[in-house]
Amino acid sequence: MRRLCLFIIIISSAYPAISQTRDFDKVYNACIKINSSFSDGFANAEQLSAAAQILSSVKIGRLNLVQIKGENLSLKGHLVFTPNFILNCIDNAEIYNMADDYANSIALYRGGEVLMSTILIPAHETSIYKIEDCYDEVNIGCIAETNGLFSWTIKIENTYLKSTELLHNDGIDEIKGRPARHRKIYYDDPYSIILEITNTSDLDSSFAIIAQ
Repeated sequence: MRRLCLFIIIISSAYPAISQTRDFDKVYNACIKINSSFSDGFANAEQLSAAAQILSSVKIGRLNLVQIKGENLSLKGHLVFTPNFILNCIDNAEIYNMADDYANSIALYRGGEVLMSTILIPAHETSIYKIEDCYDEVNIGCIAETNGLFSWTIKIENTYLKSTELLHNDGIDEIKGRPARHRKIYYDDPYSIILEITNTSDLDSSFAIIAQ
């Protein structure tokens, strides 16, 4: 992504494409590692610590998501994909009661290398979010907390024409869902990304949405 301006904050910055992809991949893969760290029913402290260290190595800013459909629900009792939360949850289960505090504590870095937010979607429900003021190339990813699954559809809204077009629908495991998905987007004009995410699992789940 050469430039991405976004939400609750508006961020504008430019990065070399290669380093961008590397930073995005670091965060995306660390979140997948966090997802799998609880797959055996208990926290794998070594794996979680490694994932938190990777997240800490990248300057992460808060991703502004404009919610179009769904409710802005509390993350209490759910996983938050930030290094501090991940490290603290290893030894202190009470951290889950403060999940919202951790989710809101991501610094508003100007020129943050990767932008990320954690959201909650109830079981079998769909939420729609808009990421505004995008330009050129953007990497977008979504990772569920452990045992969470989802399907998604990505649409592009042209900023000038106010027209919307379907960009991407995996067509893979749409009914069952997957724990993680990512997509690289390129569009000539300034645009917004519209993410339609369906929690296909039987439990409410938190999801990390990352963009660069």
